[in-house]
Amino acid sequence: MSPLPSICFVAPMAYPMFAGTTSVAISGGAEVQQIVVARALARLGVSVSMVCFDFGQPERVCIEGVNIYRAHKIDAGWPGLRFLHPRLKAMWSAMRAADADVYYQRSAGALTGIVVMFARMQGRKSIVAGANNQDFDLRGQPFVRSRRDRWLHKIGVRNADAIVAQNVVQRDALKKHYGRVCAVIPNCREPATIIRANKEGGVVLWVGTVAPIKQPEELLKVAAALPGVRFRMVGGPRGDAAGAKYFHQIAASAAQLANVEFLGHVPYTEIDRHFDDACLLVNTSRSEGFPNTFLQAWSRGVPTVAMFDTGCRDADRVVGVLAQSADQVAAHVQNLLASDAAWQAEARRCFEHFEKHHKSSVVAVRYSELLRSLMIAPQGRTHLA
Repeated sequence: MSPLPSICFVAPMAYPMFAGTTSVAISGGAEVQQIVVARALARLGVSVSMVCFDFGQPERVCIEGVNIYRAHKIDAGWPGLRFLHPRLKAMWSAMRAADADVYYQRSAGALTGIVVMFARMQGRKSIVAGANNQDFDLRGQPFVRSRRDRWLHKIGVRNADAIVAQNVVQRDALKKHYGRVCAVIPNCREPATIIRANKEGGVVLWVGTVAPIKQPEELLKVAAALPGVRFRMVGGPRGDAAGAKYFHQIAASAAQLANVEFLGHVPYTEIDRHFDDACLLVNTSRSEGFPNTFLQAWSRGVPTVAMFDTGCRDADRVVGVLAQSADQVAAHVQNLLASDAAWQAEARRCFEHFEKHHKSSVVAVRYSELLRSLMIAPQGRTHLA
C-alpha cells in the first residue's frame, strides 16, 4: 500500500494549546480538534504539519511529531492594508514552507477561501471542515462579521476538494445550500487516563465561552431551581468589550447563588481536572457543532444534559439527555441525581458511544481513508458519502 499523503492543518490559534502554554487565554473547540487529529495521524505515520500565528515560537518547531510553521502575529499590520500584507503573504509563505499534499482548514471565515485558493494554485488538495452547525448555511454565519470574509468562506466551501461535517445536521445543510456531498467524521479525543465518574459528591459542570450564544444565564436558572445541588461554571469571556461586559454580568449573577462556583477562564491544560470532579455536564447553548466538552465527559462516563441536539444516536436514541428549556434541564438533573439506576444507565450509554465512535484512534483511521481517496481523485470537488 502506498504511503499516506502529507497533511497541513492551517490552525492559526492552536499553538498555545499544542505547546501547553498557560499564559495565553485560548481554548477554542476547532483548535482542540485539529490538535487531537494531527497527533493521531502522526501516530499512524502520516507526515503532519500545522500553520499557526506567531506567539513567539521559533519559525519551525516540532511537537509530538507535528511540524509547526510560524505565520504572522495576531495583530500584525495596519488596518486597511494588513489583509494582503503582511497577513496573507505570511500565511501563504508558512503554508508553502509546510509543503503538504493536503491542506486542512476548520470553521467558517476568510481563512476557508484563503486555504482553498492556495491549495488550488499550488496543485495541492484541500479539506474544509465544519465546526458549527451554521457553517454551511448560506443564510449567514453569525461568527463571520464582514461581507468579504463571508464571501471568502463561501468560495472555499464551493471549491474545496473535500468537505468534512461533524454530524448529519451539517451534512444536510451543506447539501441544501451548496449542493455538495461530504464525509461525516465525528469529533474525537484521547481516552481519559482514569475513569472517575461518580454521582456521589460530584458537581454539575458547565464549561464554555461565557457568551450569549452559550446562554449561561440558563444554567443560573437551573441552579436557582436546585439550591441543594452544587454547580461549577468554567469559561472566559469573548475577546471584545461587549464580551467582557457580558462576562462580568454573568459572574455577578452567579455570585448571588450560594450553590454556584464561578471560576472564569481556566487554561486548557487544567480543564480535565474539573471533569474528574463532575457527576453531570450541562450544556445550555443555542447552537453548537459538536462540543469537545461532551467528549471530555463521555470518555469518563459522565452523562450530559443539553439544550441542543448533537446528532449522536444509539439505536435511534439520542445519546445524552436532551432538554428544551431551563425548567426541563432542572428536571432532568434532579431525576438523574435522584436515581442511581438512571444515572448508571446514562453514564454507560455515553461511555460506550465514545469508545465506539469518538476515540482518536478510530477517527484517525477515517481521516487516513479520506486522505487516500483525495490523492486518487482529480482536483476539484470530491464527493464522499
